[in-house]
This record gives sequence, C-alpha cells and structure tokens, in this order.
Amino acid sequence: MWQEITFWHWLIAGIALIILEMFAPSTIFVWLGIAASAVGVTLIAWPDMSWEVQAILFAALSVVSLLAGRRWSAQRPEPASDTNLNRRGHSFIGKEYTLEQAIERGSGRLHLGDTWWRIEGPDLPVGQKVKVVGVNGSSLQVEAVE
Repeated sequence: MWQEITFWHWLIAGIALIILEMFAPSTIFVWLGIAASAVGVTLIAWPDMSWEVQAILFAALSVVSLLAGRRWSAQRPEPASDTNLNRRGHSFIGKEYTLEQAIERGSGRLHLGDTWWRIEGPDLPVGQKVKVVGVNGSSLQVEAVE
C-alpha cells in the first residue's frame, strides 16, 4: 500500500488540510497543507521517490512551513480590536450632545442613535450642550459644555 502513494494523494491531503483550517481555525493545518502539497509537487518531478523519503520530506517541510508561518504572522500583528466592544457606553465618552430632555434632580435621559440612555449630571435645561465624561453602570455621566 505505501509503495502506491502518488502525487495525487499528497495534493488531495494538502487541499483537505487547507479546507480543514476553515472549519477548525488554528493556523496550523494550512501550513501542513502547504507541506503536503509541496511533497505532491516534488513527487511529480521525482515519481520514483520511496514512501519513506516522502514521509521524511513531509515532516521536514511541515516544520519549515510552520516556522515560516509563525515568523510571517509575527511580522504582521493583528489590528487592535475595538476596546469598547460590549461596552457601548464608553464609546460616547468625550462626545458632545444637545439635551432633548432636562436633567432634573441629577438624572435625565439622552437619545443617542436608537437608544435612550440614562444620564447623570447637574440640573440642566433642554437645549443645553453636554459632554459625556464617564460611565457609571448603565448611566452616562455628563457635564455642561460652555
């Protein structure tokens, strides 16, 4: 059986490993798939290669491709993700808005986008510009803008 391994076997294994990467993302299967595909291409050039040499070549190419892949990904850091993900209130800090409802006894409501937010701050009239300066739980803390 081992004597009958052809380049097609390696190419199919390489494609299968690369496809497996899509379903089990770990950034390892793609490099193994590249190594298997390289063995398949090499086998086209040297069809009399024994299965032992093929296995050793696959192992060596797997290590080389994994190390090259690690180096490549280390040189291309992922862009910083949104640090306010799941902390929507923090995305309003520093922005200015106009009050549609007055702040009375230290609290009120502010319409931002499609949501009414509870706000805390000094008593202010309708039409006053406010700046969001912090978040307290699910309430935005505001102060008047002069």
